[in-house]
Amino acid sequence: RKGHTAFELRVINNGKTVNRTKVTGILRTFENVAVAKTTIDRGTRLNRTDFHLEKKETTYIPGDPMRAQHVVEAIESRVRIPKGKIIMQNMVADIPSVRKGETIQLEIKAGSVFLQTEALSQQDGAVDDIIRVWLQDTRKTLKGIVVGKGKVLVEL
Repeated sequence: RKGHTAFELRVINNGKTVNRTKVTGILRTFENVAVAKTTIDRGTRLNRTDFHLEKKETTYIPGDPMRAQHVVEAIESRVRIPKGKIIMQNMVADIPSVRKGETIQLEIKAGSVFLQTEALSQQDGAVDDIIRVWLQDTRKTLKGIVVGKGKVLVEL
């Protein structure tokens, strides 16, 4: 654990413990974390020019900072991130393949019958997520699996 930590110190002589004592100390951690180069607005798709990696002390930072291994291309900010602030994992999210309120391509499969139409997404969803979609012409809500960018499959 990082921060103030208690250790047990043992003094050993000829394989036997001759003295035990408790010691407290500070275990400081330094990590390469993502720091915002400019102010990043909510909903902005992040790319490598929006932040830089910097070695910072993370001993007392609550939460999980975004590190070099977490940096991927398909992320967006969930909140406004001020310039110079360490970007935390809870401040960003994967960009969904389907967004709520978006008109999507709906594929309906029933046995050997395959139908394609448009529907309105009622939820955000990434690939392999199950979301609700609304068929405007029949006014029915169906559940389907997101299979790609703007595409949902419903199997009946």
